[in-house]
Amino acid sequence: MAPYILYIFSPLIVACFVALFTRSTINGSEQNKKCYLWICGIIMAFIIGARHYSNGSGDSGVYYDNWLFMSQVPLSMIWNTVQNIDLEPGYLYTVWGLSHIFKDPQFVFIFTGIFFTVTICVFVARNCSNVVLGLLIFNCFGEFNFLVQGLRQGVAMCICLWALEKCKKQQFWSFILLIGLAMLFHASAVVFFPMYFLARLQLKVKSVLLFIAGCTVGILSLSIIFDVINFLINDDYKLNEGIDDGSGVITLSIHTLIIVAGFLFYKMGMRDDPIKNKTYALFFYMTCLAAVTFAMRNMISGIAERVSYYFAFAEMIIVPNSFDYLKDEKIKIILTVIVILFFVLLALHKATFTTLIPYNFCWKL
Repeated sequence: MAPYILYIFSPLIVACFVALFTRSTINGSEQNKKCYLWICGIIMAFIIGARHYSNGSGDSGVYYDNWLFMSQVPLSMIWNTVQNIDLEPGYLYTVWGLSHIFKDPQFVFIFTGIFFTVTICVFVARNCSNVVLGLLIFNCFGEFNFLVQGLRQGVAMCICLWALEKCKKQQFWSFILLIGLAMLFHASAVVFFPMYFLARLQLKVKSVLLFIAGCTVGILSLSIIFDVINFLINDDYKLNEGIDDGSGVITLSIHTLIIVAGFLFYKMGMRDDPIKNKTYALFFYMTCLAAVTFAMRNMISGIAERVSYYFAFAEMIIVPNSFDYLKDEKIKIILTVIVILFFVLLALHKATFTTLIPYNFCWKL
């Protein structure tokens, strides 16, 4: 358990060391922030890249074996091989190319670990006002756990985060190209397409009503959406196959609390900063989609939980950024401490049942 727990709380541990060494806060200095993200990034890349393939649900073992298999496929057989493997072609061609240079299957974790790390650290640096809190939420709320186990979708999710930057700048074709690239690694990335239109919404009554109307239309059109997704990912997911085991209540409650608190804090201290307000609104609606899709996990289909992870990245931004709308510094500090304690307890709770414990490294077995 020790490696997993130490990593989960590494954002706090590293923050203490950096603050003591520099005698100043992480977020108070751009140099401190970069130093902090470099240290956390190296730790994250190591933890993901050096893991043993047996960790977690077993998917890592599939990707490990696939890398080994693709490394033995000659160029003359690559087309037929890709056609006969039920994985996205973008992933298979990438693995084939890299595996012919780097034979050891451990590189599938090393390369994805580096890509995940760079993406998350850049995403936090560009969008989060409190990088310590942002990375802690990433580790504690389940995004890290999913990236480690859902490797192909994790790559697609991270490409979508790069697409989100194009979305913020209203660069439509760049956004579309990146979503298309993400779909070559996991076709479910198509669900991220609506983010381009949500970027135009503000946190006003008309926009909220428009968002609710859009969600309603989406829910009523689920049969069509499922047909499209099944076609894209060559699967057979069905409606009315929800996970009826009473689980997910805590996660859904946290989603809801973040949405309510984020909206109230925004209204309490709304600033005359249209760019910041627009970005905040984008992550707010993204968080709402995370809650809506996760709720479908129990009501409609278990696949909805996997979809929700595309949007759950927003919560590592919306929570710390919502505190910026509070004018009282003492209240802001108190709430930050409460949130940190809450997510620490949440991580300890998750540690009692996660399949990532014991967290073994590649040299241990």
